[in-house]
Amino acid sequence: MAESPVARFTYRAFISYSHRDKAWANWLHKALETYRVPSRLVGTKTAHGEIPRRLNPIFRDREELASATNLGREVNEALAQSENLIVLCSPASAVSRWVNEEVLAYKRMGRGERIFCLIVDGEPDATDMPGREAEECFCPALRCVPDADGRPTTGRTEPIAADVRPGQDGKHGAKLKLIAGMLGVGFDALVHREAQRRRHRLLAVTAASLVGMTIAAGLAITAYIARNEARQRQAQTEDALNFMLGDLHDKLDSMGRLDLMAAVTDKAMALFAASSPGSLSDVELTQQSRALVQIGEIRLKEARYGAAMDSFQRAEQRSAELVARHPHDGRFLYDRAQAEYWIGYVHWQQRKLADANEWLTRYRDSTLALAKIDPDNQDWQLEATYGEHNLAVLALDRGDLNAAQHGFEAELAKMEALARRRPDDADLASKVADTVSWLGNVAEQRGDLAGAQRLFGDQARQLAILRTLHPGDFRRLSEWGSAQELLAGSLATTGRNEESRRALAEVSDTYLALTKHDPDNVPWRVNLANVQVTRAAYAFAADRPDQAEKLLSVAMAHARELATSKMSRGNPQIHRVLSRGWLLRARIAWHGGDVRSATEAAHRSLIEAQNETTKDAVDDSSLADRAQALLVLGALQRVQSPDTLPAAWTQAHGLLATRAPDSHYWRLLDPWLRLCQLTGDAKHARIAFDRLNASGYVPLQPWPATGQPSPLTEGDTHVH
Repeated sequence: MAESPVARFTYRAFISYSHRDKAWANWLHKALETYRVPSRLVGTKTAHGEIPRRLNPIFRDREELASATNLGREVNEALAQSENLIVLCSPASAVSRWVNEEVLAYKRMGRGERIFCLIVDGEPDATDMPGREAEECFCPALRCVPDADGRPTTGRTEPIAADVRPGQDGKHGAKLKLIAGMLGVGFDALVHREAQRRRHRLLAVTAASLVGMTIAAGLAITAYIARNEARQRQAQTEDALNFMLGDLHDKLDSMGRLDLMAAVTDKAMALFAASSPGSLSDVELTQQSRALVQIGEIRLKEARYGAAMDSFQRAEQRSAELVARHPHDGRFLYDRAQAEYWIGYVHWQQRKLADANEWLTRYRDSTLALAKIDPDNQDWQLEATYGEHNLAVLALDRGDLNAAQHGFEAELAKMEALARRRPDDADLASKVADTVSWLGNVAEQRGDLAGAQRLFGDQARQLAILRTLHPGDFRRLSEWGSAQELLAGSLATTGRNEESRRALAEVSDTYLALTKHDPDNVPWRVNLANVQVTRAAYAFAADRPDQAEKLLSVAMAHARELATSKMSRGNPQIHRVLSRGWLLRARIAWHGGDVRSATEAAHRSLIEAQNETTKDAVDDSSLADRAQALLVLGALQRVQSPDTLPAAWTQAHGLLATRAPDSHYWRLLDPWLRLCQLTGDAKHARIAFDRLNASGYVPLQPWPATGQPSPLTEGDTHVH
């Protein structure tokens, strides 16, 4: 009997690819690691041993080694420990030195028959087609026969390839072709088994039986706990658990019924709680750690913060055990870092900012250690920049502008260093521009509006270049639109209103094109509604109420439709758009003399502002939105009771007094100045005015001097 490959190899496969094909590598890695071999094939004897239940683990090679002179010990060891080599074939990988070296190294080991190709772009053997040489998708090592010493010869070979290109195998068919080759079974047999499984799953996963499936899955786990043999229990529940956390979760999520996952995740937690991390094997610890992170993410979607924290803490315990056993293995350190991040994130959402800072610092330190393990691993180097980024954003949230600026500058330095090594990586270039934008946010909150505009302008220019270089990539167009919208809002804060209006009109056209391309993209639709509200606010400030109402009606209809959509549930930006839209509607109604409608709209604005975040997680923007709604409500109350201090103004004072007096952020200072003027607090009004004046801030309409405000001057009319 042939020796089982499990006994001889650490990895089922090694994926070799160019960094330009990273998206395909991510897809294939996940597709293979989550694939469950049809049960009737499991245990079948082939020339390569028994067919396993799963195809994991899969080693995904680091991307490009720009500064290295050879493959390195880790890659060579991983190649030697991989049962199969899968090469993602494209014009980019065909000219990649490292893809070619990995193929040659694998062939030198005498395993040329275990190399499989996945064509994602280009044309096979285009080198032999005059004028089409640049389309070649096979690297030279794939097309040649090596000699006895492993050196390339003039002999030609025909690689075994699956093909995802249009009109070929398709993603599903190509995946099955690769798996059939890896397992040593006929493609038709695997397709037949896969079709059977899909038919069974389609019959099982229906709306009428979702609850029953959940209960059955829970009973399967309960039965698991009752059995005595640990190995047998693990095998019996593996499929059920993976189905619950994979296919069933996705199905329920798409139907808006994640509530049905609660019982499933609770049963799974009982399963994991029954075992001590120290008693588990490396494989069991890895599986449980990753499953626990997924359970935690599910619970976060359900806003079950305590339960989510329990999942992430258990994941951290298991990954920490693996790191203790293998302190120099980056895979286990990476898993621990992810758990640390999620623990910090949950603390952040609960506004336990000191605890969040502790765990996000642990995450940052783990990513730095990860980067030291392999300085040539670009993904791990990038992970270290995420560690800096999270701490900087948290510092900004805590009001520690010095720490935030230091963190973003450190992140930017690392990002730019990586970008210099990967000049053609558009995603990395976009991240560099995003970090520049965060520095603009810090400058804005310091009261340096000119500096903020410069940084926002830098971001927009960098993304405009990417947009030009990648005209067919809608992500680049979307990123540029968001940056241009941010710049337009910043221009308006210093009185450059005409420039801001022109920029917003261009942004509006951009989002119209994006939503036409993909009507189901919620963020794009929300951005479009936000721009429409902003343009309506500008029209109203310019004394064009009819035009403002026309723009606002379209925006509000759009936003209300989004608010009721299951796809956009929990999106705080929708509530922000609705809050500012209702506030503008209140001003328009008041301008027309309809106090009743104005009061109703202002109340609705306040409700939406309160829905932007949880009651304990009010950021400066949502705090300002609440204050703006209360200012208008108070002014309307004053109309009915001229001699009484409006209760809404007292409430607004309670909101702003804790932050605004010490702030230099125009978004807080503008409503604070208006409130102080309206309530006769001359001292604080003067301080706020001097700070805003020093920053160069210019409101769209003048602030009220004293007494009852007009609808045009009540509240901040900058909406961005």
